[in-house]
Amino acid sequence: MLQNYNKKTSFFPIFFIFLLLTLSCTKKEEASNEGIFKNKRINPNVDERARESANKGGDIISRMKKNNVTTYEFSTSNVLWRATLKSLDFMPLLAVDYAGGVIVTDWYGNNLNSANKAVAEEIKMTIRFLSNELSISSIDIKSFKKKCIQNNCSTSPADQKLNNDLKNKIIEMARKISIEDERKK
Repeated sequence: MLQNYNKKTSFFPIFFIFLLLTLSCTKKEEASNEGIFKNKRINPNVDERARESANKGGDIISRMKKNNVTTYEFSTSNVLWRATLKSLDFMPLLAVDYAGGVIVTDWYGNNLNSANKAVAEEIKMTIRFLSNELSISSIDIKSFKKKCIQNNCSTSPADQKLNNDLKNKIIEMARKISIEDERKK
């Protein structure tokens, strides 16, 4: 009799677990078809999305500015910001912060044409925006050079000439963008 009792009591927990598993596996409507994502398709073309956003009144920062939510100074309308991104388009970006006015690149090296494959040189840059005026004093650039010889690496500040050349390139690009923007108006 005790054996029958144990079989009955062990049957109910197993049946209950089986019932729970069965009910949890039933198909429900997917949440992605509801709410804000319903029938929403994202355009993969970045340029078209940017134009659509500009036609709607700019990016979210510009719209917040219009509604007096923030006093945000660096946005896509800042020619220095746009010129810097265009000037650095060949380098991988590690961090981009509009609010802080900082762009940090990742280590970049083009050692494809190097005669000695055992020596690798890479560069990393940090660009800080001090103001949104179109002048060389509005940008602070720090660059670092990493030189690796057979997996033995050393890092040092890059020469100031590189920083000055990049500043001049950014200012020149900003002037071109500014002229193009004026023509569009």
